[in-house]
Amino acid sequence: MFLFSSCGCSYNIHDNGDRHAKVEVITRGNMCKNTESSASARWIDNSLQLADVYKQINKNSIGLLDIPVPEIDFSNFAVLVIMMGQRPTGGFFLNIRDEKPVIDKDKLILYIDWIKPPKGAVLSQMISSPYLMLKLKKQGYSQIHVLDQNKQLRIKINIKIN
Repeated sequence: MFLFSSCGCSYNIHDNGDRHAKVEVITRGNMCKNTESSASARWIDNSLQLADVYKQINKNSIGLLDIPVPEIDFSNFAVLVIMMGQRPTGGFFLNIRDEKPVIDKDKLILYIDWIKPPKGAVLSQMISSPYLMLKLKKQGYSQIHVLDQNKQLRIKINIKIN
């Protein structure tokens, strides 16, 4: 099952009070076709890469075959896809937290809810692969650290801003 969301969740990013950027949720779901068991992230900085990821996400999605690829100004923005990794059941998902992302020196720190189902929950018996796709302003960082609700580092990715 693929859940599509085009909500405008935006947060200001502050670096010593003088630089701002936006983080916007493009889409999220639980079937990104990622077969890895560990968490990962993918930096997308051009429209061909984004089209490829959208094709992969929407592959085998019933009734959602013609979802248009969002138009992104890649001269100013990039896309980050955060993937939880393959999970044995439903009930897992990712969500951006209310805590504002911050730039600390050359690191962008993103706060993500890393949700797993409670023990004893009745769950769909399917392999899921939760993901969260974010639009980020290209600005003054070369690393992204993804922290969960407990401030645990889940993903660290080095990036190159063109």
